[in-house]
Amino acid sequence: MPALRHIVPVSLNYEEGDPRIQEFFDAAKKLLSAIPYVQEYHHYKQTQTETSFQYGFVLEFKSEEDFQKFFNHPNELEFTEKHWNAAVKDFLDCNFVEFD
Repeated sequence: MPALRHIVPVSLNYEEGDPRIQEFFDAAKKLLSAIPYVQEYHHYKQTQTETSFQYGFVLEFKSEEDFQKFFNHPNELEFTEKHWNAAVKDFLDCNFVEFD
């Protein structure tokens, strides 16, 4: 079981059907899922109309330490520079750990 679940709802700068949406998520999957600290990678399309976030990422990490290392990995830096900065209009970072 992961020690930390990183959930990021996002809104993109692109209209529905824009091919850049698929390019964005293809790049995310290729670059982020290849980072050794990422135990699980998933991205989703929002179905609830009451929220402004159109999509979401869920990444799972073994530890808080691995999560912190993730942000300095060359793949994450490349994704942010080449894709995230241009595509993302709004986002929310949510980090969850299990508790009793």
